[in-house]
Amino acid sequence: MQKKPVLYRCADEFQALNVVALHPGSWHAWHYDTTECTVTLLLKAAESGGDFAFLPNSRTDEAEDRDAVDRLLAGDMSHAQKFDRGAGTFTLFRGGYSLHGVTEVFGTTPRITAIMTYDEQEGRVISDDINVRIYGKRVEKILSDRKAALVQGQKEYNNENCSSRY
Repeated sequence: MQKKPVLYRCADEFQALNVVALHPGSWHAWHYDTTECTVTLLLKAAESGGDFAFLPNSRTDEAEDRDAVDRLLAGDMSHAQKFDRGAGTFTLFRGGYSLHGVTEVFGTTPRITAIMTYDEQEGRVISDDINVRIYGKRVEKILSDRKAALVQGQKEYNNENCSSRY
């Protein structure tokens, strides 16, 4: 049960909304979410595979069921739940408490999902390190380009201020 009086849209630019295309031969690895609640809308289902799978309540705020998680990571799906979802399926999920992922996609078309995240803390932004771990080189490049632009802007500002003094 949720037991939260209110949830806010995650303020993080990389976490608030994602559209993810899993192409044939790809999958979404087992993971926990970093926010309180995730909403997914399956926009296009895979021809086959691409099932949402999860290990219900595999952790709490205090502990993780290491035995169950280790069995799952070793390939034992006997305690996992898996269901095929058709396009248009809307799912509300507390992914920080249940290890979850998407099985391999088969066929010729990608599985496309819109993912929106919510948190109990208003204005929450996820750390750059976590976003790079989740989203990889694309986010790493965005953050690097921003840093370079800030450094360049500071240099230009310093040059303008120094040259105007003399």
